[in-house]
Amino acid sequence: MGRDQNINADTEYCYGIYLIKNGTQILSKSTCVKANINNLVKTVTNILSDIYPNPVRESLTITTKESLSGALVTIYDIFGNELLNKDINNSKTIINVDKLTSGIYFLRLTNDKKIEVRKFIKE
Repeated sequence: MGRDQNINADTEYCYGIYLIKNGTQILSKSTCVKANINNLVKTVTNILSDIYPNPVRESLTITTKESLSGALVTIYDIFGNELLNKDINNSKTIINVDKLTSGIYFLRLTNDKKIEVRKFIKE
């Protein structure tokens, strides 16, 4: 399924995430969701302009295409563990990530009916 593809109600969609290290699968997660009128409210859309620097050492700057109100930034590790939450209410936010260990992380921005996820690297 593509990034901006239409979703039809009463249709089941499945997706999987697989992590492969040195040619060996070390993690897999999959799920299926049946689309209905209640879970079609949130759509994946491009609301982030940029996150930088990437890779980051101390402070990650998040810029959005519009000023946000009541948005939530959540940072996850590669295993899906939620590590940090921050409410944001404008088009530029700085998040201190210096306490994170070096590695790959995912930043999820949720605002009203919009969600976007980006990958970043912590040095």
